[in-house]
Amino acid sequence: MVRGLLKIAVTMAVAVAGLSIPAQQASAGGFCVEPLCGDVFNRSGNHAIRIAGCWHDGSIERWEGDELPCDPKMDLPNGQDSDDYSGFNDTDAFRAFRGCITSYAIGGGAIRGLDRRGRSSLWIRFHNEQNVTITGITCFN
Repeated sequence: MVRGLLKIAVTMAVAVAGLSIPAQQASAGGFCVEPLCGDVFNRSGNHAIRIAGCWHDGSIERWEGDELPCDPKMDLPNGQDSDDYSGFNDTDAFRAFRGCITSYAIGGGAIRGLDRRGRSSLWIRFHNEQNVTITGITCFN
């Protein structure tokens, strides 16, 4: 009987431990547990924003170029939230497009601007528990 109870206790402990997902693993494979899911809210007013549900290299926070070397990626329409799309319930980056000024805020923080006029596109990484609001995109020829 003691052996049977011990077996049940060990089985339950393993099951409960499996429900605890460390923050570093929360986004593995596009899976996350709220509030550890990064989201993008596009409130730019008139432009889609390119987002990625991946990041190619854990050692850097920014990547120059039109496309990240990982998938999935998509163009998030104005007025939409990334977590409304399959594969993007945990978004990891957004792109400030070349020739444009992209304004954004992380969490409830101050609005920041990325001026990419005369420069290449720049991908900005953010982390699991962060939400990004794109507040404006203005492009120049």
